[in-house]
Amino acid sequence: MSDISLREASLTDELYGNTDLDEFISTLIQPDEQFLKIEQAAVDSLVRLLQQDIPAKIRPARVLKAGSLGKGTAVKGKENQILI
Repeated sequence: MSDISLREASLTDELYGNTDLDEFISTLIQPDEQFLKIEQAAVDSLVRLLQQDIPAKIRPARVLKAGSLGKGTAVKGKENQILI
């Protein structure tokens, strides 16, 4: 490999590799996996309730998940879930 190729590879690793910013985001900004699993289980239970246990006359035809948890853009301590 030439010196130029080595430099390019090094720059690519610096630009696109695991960085301190990635670590900061995953540990301090994004909710942890356990929290997301618990939230998802709670939302799935609620959706099932709405789709199956509500009398047919008032049962929603469709339930949409929205909010930061539904879209995957949650920020630790500021997450929300919206069901439409």
